[in-house]
Amino acid sequence: MSLAKEDRTLASVIYHSPHYLTGLAPDLQAKLRLDMTEHFIPEAFALVNEGIEIEATALRYDKTAREINAAFYTPAIADKANSRVELGTV
Repeated sequence: MSLAKEDRTLASVIYHSPHYLTGLAPDLQAKLRLDMTEHFIPEAFALVNEGIEIEATALRYDKTAREINAAFYTPAIADKANSRVELGTV
């Protein structure tokens, strides 16, 4: 990995080539891609991490929304919502 961190051309070849052409195991190549992205373009690496965090938050959104709705429900509020007020004419 140290040579790939020193040479942008080599890093680019490893990043853009299929694993079977580089002779690297798919998991190793994926790790190298992340490491090289963090090294050469830290701004992009930060955006990838931000996207992962947003995705994790979005996956929890439905559960959180259900919990909020359940927290605001009480039988008294339901009874009040079911009542009607009739206005007479003046």
